[in-house]
Amino acid sequence: MWKSEAEALGWPNQPIGWAQIASLSTGGWAALGHPELTGKFGNFKFGHTRPDLSNSGLDATIAEYYAGSGEQHTLTLQDVQSSQTKEFVANVESSIIYYGDNSSNNSTGFFASKMFCSGPSYLSAAVMYESLVIQGNEGQITGNGKPCKLPEPVVAIYPSEGTFNSDHPFVIPQARWITPAKQAAAEVFRDFLLSVPQQEKALQYGFRPGTLNVNIGAPIDVAHGVNPHQPQAI
Repeated sequence: MWKSEAEALGWPNQPIGWAQIASLSTGGWAALGHPELTGKFGNFKFGHTRPDLSNSGLDATIAEYYAGSGEQHTLTLQDVQSSQTKEFVANVESSIIYYGDNSSNNSTGFFASKMFCSGPSYLSAAVMYESLVIQGNEGQITGNGKPCKLPEPVVAIYPSEGTFNSDHPFVIPQARWITPAKQAAAEVFRDFLLSVPQQEKALQYGFRPGTLNVNIGAPIDVAHGVNPHQPQAI
């Protein structure tokens, strides 16, 4: 989210969640008691990628259903089908400007590029990865082959109702075609990826370490628009 709009919602002192997004989506800034902000920011415009083509879009949709139902760990079919949950999700989704019509322009990176290069008038907030917030503030996001110059910083919002850790799982299949040699090779590659030098390199690109042997540090910090102490609710 753009920093000025996040501050209008109380960031960083007040928790922000899907409930505020739902209110903004249906009633605008007036719904939160600040009609004067409509003239400053315009209508609130929210976005995420298509859930059937993008991981972040799927994460966003599932998170909305969790938030709408009030659940955090167990989401049932009854929760999903309840009128309360459906109304909540519909309110959030009502401000989606577009999802992307194919896989090439529906990636989370493409979505971040559109937001950062077009500015607040195009999109107020979007669901994306923490690393993209960092890259955006560092001027590493490009559009039409050129770096995007952000009109103001962007900040990561960790929904108070809960969010997901979007990880990169490594799996060695238990299958007949996995020979001892293949398993040994996979284990070597796994150990290489989890080694301190590789994890430190991943950190440089804004990815949180996948091992306790490497501490979280810059650029995962407030200076880059993210909070190393969040999320509190997963």
